[in-house]
Amino acid sequence: MSDVDHGTAPASAGSGLGPDERAELERLRAERARRKRRYFSWRPTVATILVVIALRISAVALAALIFVFWGQPTASPAQPGMAGSL
Repeated sequence: MSDVDHGTAPASAGSGLGPDERAELERLRAERARRKRRYFSWRPTVATILVVIALRISAVALAALIFVFWGQPTASPAQPGMAGSL
């Protein structure tokens, strides 16, 4: 392997950068920091809204199933003594 530095070390005062290069480096770092602060993505917001909607719909569906299966009276066998009343 070679002893060549490929720019992976952080730039320090003695790294050989000229004043123009150092100024550009600082400008790029400041621009990147500005972009990171202003970054906003709609993806988490939309995902949260969709999860809330899905939970609401599933709660309504569960309530409907409970009503359908357990809310209506079931047909019970004829009571004794009522067989010939018609």
